[in-house]
Amino acid sequence: MAEELKKVTDEQIKESVKRLKDLQNARKEVAKLKGELTQHEEDLKNAETIYGVDSKEYKVQKDHIELTNTKIADVEKKVSELSFKKSELKPVLDTLAKKFEENLKADTMKDYHIEITTTKKDENGNLIKEQSGNGKKVFKQLLDYLYHNVTFTPKTAANLMVLVRNMEENKAWVNSKDFDNVILLRSASVLSLWRFIIDDMSGKGFYEARTFLECWANCGDSISEAVRQIQKDNEGTRKIGSQLNSIEDEFDRSEDDLPKEEETLTIQEEVAPEVAE
Repeated sequence: MAEELKKVTDEQIKESVKRLKDLQNARKEVAKLKGELTQHEEDLKNAETIYGVDSKEYKVQKDHIELTNTKIADVEKKVSELSFKKSELKPVLDTLAKKFEENLKADTMKDYHIEITTTKKDENGNLIKEQSGNGKKVFKQLLDYLYHNVTFTPKTAANLMVLVRNMEENKAWVNSKDFDNVILLRSASVLSLWRFIIDDMSGKGFYEARTFLECWANCGDSISEAVRQIQKDNEGTRKIGSQLNSIEDEFDRSEDDLPKEEETLTIQEEVAPEVAE
């Protein structure tokens, strides 16, 4: 596989993706033309019934059918020419899978700055961040929410554990005299923090709601901005993922010309191949 990966360049991947797009469009065109052919055949039957086989209307519909059949043959030939074999797609598929894995790992581990600080109202009643705000208090509130107030499912429990550990990695910095109300969270943790706080928070009563809204006012904008930046930064990875899905789907339906591996016997077959049921 490593040898195959070296043979596949970004330009070759680009060419394969374009060829696949052309192939998909050609298949859609065949389906469209066959739909038209079915309609023309129905129109031909109606023309025969109403006007007869010697009528102008019958001849027009027959010409439509011949022309459509010609178009279908041409496009089906194009489909055949554009179609892949598995041996053509496997190096591309392997390269894209490796690239997607590497990019996804890099995206997940990238650090983002989250500003957490207390706010105050200006003369117009608008909330503004205090330059020397108590980010330590906001950090503790967030951590307490993660410890006690967010809900989780079996699918999200691991995400909560990873997020809390990443938050706790900031404790020494938050407690230091140089703390500037900014913490560092990895990409996956930022997204988890957003989901857990916005979607999975629980509380009761006016006072808990007020405390939550005050906390969110102190950090929500920064978290939201980080989420938007992550979505922008991850655009390249999403594009690779989309290409990978398309190539994988085509690989599954393409002609299998790969060398067959020798079948391996199961332990039971090796030990007792003659045992009757």
